[in-house]
Amino acid sequence: MYQFFLRRKNWSIIFLILSISAFAEVAEVCTRPSYQGLGAIYSYSQLQTHCDHKENCWIQFQAPEDLIRAEVNGETLLNLTSPNTYHSNEFFLLPLNKINIKEIVIQAADSNQDKRFVSELCLKIGEYEELRWVNSWKWFFRTGANLFSAYFLVLISIFLSFSFWLRRSGIGLSLLIYSIVSAIYLFSFSEYPRSLIDPVLASGGFHFPLRLLQDLCLIYVFHHFHQHSDPHRIIKKLSWVYSIVIGIYALMLVIGIKEYVFYARIIIILAPLVAAPMAIGTWFAFKLKDRNERKVLIPVSIILFLFQLNDLLVFWKLINSYFTVRLYIPFIVGMSLFLYFRRMYEKETALNILSERQKILKEFLHDVKSPLAVLRIFFASRKENEEHSNVITTALDRIENMVLQIDRPNKDDINDKFMVVLALNEVLNQKKLEYPDLKFIYKVQNDSYVFANKSKVQRIFSNLINNTYEAYFSNVNKTIEIKAILGTDKIHITFSDSAKGIPKKILEKLFKEEVTNKPTGSGIGLSSAYRYLKEIGGDLNVISRENTGTTIEIVFQTTIGDVTLSDLENYSLEQVESPDLILIDDDRYIRLAWKLHAQNSAKTIKTYDSLESFFIEAKKINKNTPIYFDVNLNGKRSLDELSKFNELGFTNLIIATGEDLDPDQLPPNIRGIIGKLPPIH
Repeated sequence: MYQFFLRRKNWSIIFLILSISAFAEVAEVCTRPSYQGLGAIYSYSQLQTHCDHKENCWIQFQAPEDLIRAEVNGETLLNLTSPNTYHSNEFFLLPLNKINIKEIVIQAADSNQDKRFVSELCLKIGEYEELRWVNSWKWFFRTGANLFSAYFLVLISIFLSFSFWLRRSGIGLSLLIYSIVSAIYLFSFSEYPRSLIDPVLASGGFHFPLRLLQDLCLIYVFHHFHQHSDPHRIIKKLSWVYSIVIGIYALMLVIGIKEYVFYARIIIILAPLVAAPMAIGTWFAFKLKDRNERKVLIPVSIILFLFQLNDLLVFWKLINSYFTVRLYIPFIVGMSLFLYFRRMYEKETALNILSERQKILKEFLHDVKSPLAVLRIFFASRKENEEHSNVITTALDRIENMVLQIDRPNKDDINDKFMVVLALNEVLNQKKLEYPDLKFIYKVQNDSYVFANKSKVQRIFSNLINNTYEAYFSNVNKTIEIKAILGTDKIHITFSDSAKGIPKKILEKLFKEEVTNKPTGSGIGLSSAYRYLKEIGGDLNVISRENTGTTIEIVFQTTIGDVTLSDLENYSLEQVESPDLILIDDDRYIRLAWKLHAQNSAKTIKTYDSLESFFIEAKKINKNTPIYFDVNLNGKRSLDELSKFNELGFTNLIIATGEDLDPDQLPPNIRGIIGKLPPIH
């Protein structure tokens, strides 16, 4: 027990208990109104007080309407009946100064034609210190909570302003606007707007439209958070309802309507709009993909939705309660901030991961070109039959093209004129070796030129054949029929199979999003192929039935031109003869490949793994010998050492690299740039 009193935090509990016990000594009496004309009268008699000294008795009550008058034993205690004042949110604490209190009468009228008299008005009578706690609590709940929430939202708005200034985002902007509008709306709960302008306009023309405006801002906050989960655009459609209603209120203000009954009727009819935002927020909280977000947002959204339902019932006067909007708006902002910061953190994490992957990818792209060049050199030195040699060469070309597209994405959309059926044949030659149990039925009428990215087109052909093969069960005969039909200005290529087909639910949204029915598939193949074909003026159509088969038609726009010998020669590698040479490269396999190729070509070659090792023997080498070197050698830029080449008298310098360099930006003593393949045959 002694340790309990030693803890500082427990004193707050003791203080709270003592404060509550002080309230118990306060006498409370309640009564219902009797209506007289446009006002209401609350009468109290036979009062029992708990004041130690009758002359020290005080009375505390809430103003039941805008204009009030309080009488004690027939004498005026308070008179606030000026039509230019507003007092219905105020709590009064007044001295009675009467020894014998026979009757207290409170008269109420309204200044804004609302006539929302409370169904039961309670008075509290007691000593000043006792009532001061009651009055402070009541004031905070009715007025102080509004100002506190508004103050909190102002601070949040300042923070969000700096955040939006540093990081421009639609989510941040919508949340900032919602916070500012909500702060203004909470301020409109106080008596200040009604004391500055016409009370009718303050209550009906401005206050309720402000409520709708802050709900509209909340709708847009949810739109930015859940737009990917809203394919039917329900949120945007709902926002139009709010915009139209706010427009109606604005029109009424412009016309100059000052009869509260018109505003009140619209409020009663459109009151469900106050609960719609959190209903939408709760619905989309259940659709969130992130499990951690769902755990937080589902219970919070349900609780906030119940608060909004309470406001709806108060609007309809079905319950006699307070508008909880003054309390829960900061919690909505807090919930949105949680989502905002979480999404921002995930975006930063994704960017960091992407940055690391780009570094790894850059190193990979630099290193992968060397083994590709080695493979090409070794396959060129082997005596393969013509069919196998063409397949290997074409496969290597495709790999290099894919690497080139990743390495230089700005050149990915560069199109060339090529024969599409010939490009298809190159893919088929590879697939026949890859899938020996897949039977190809090939029907071609003619070939035609198309203007497109050849590597992308061949990738589409390859993916379609892969999909066909994977669609078959292992114990059936696998067949694919390919037709090429040349039209007037288009060429149609179809791929047909008799596999299991595409389910209807996937077929309906095949090109709208990345979907697949394969356990390890991503669905990106067909969707990306469809988008690319549309970009170049083509098309992609799919006809499929489950357990029957699938037919995919690809349509290309043809290009005017005849097939010439020069066009066919463009598909083969250019042959170049070179003198004896020197290679400086830190990749051991590149040096071995160049040596082997030079040996097969009856040429002499000398290789070095660094510039230092070359400079040691440079005096023994003929100064006219072509020197091929990589731009990156053991982590150093070889171009920084060009002055040493010049000092030693070497002027026949060529760069052999896989990097994409601009020849116009190279020093003048560099004669050219080649790839990793040796310039000898």
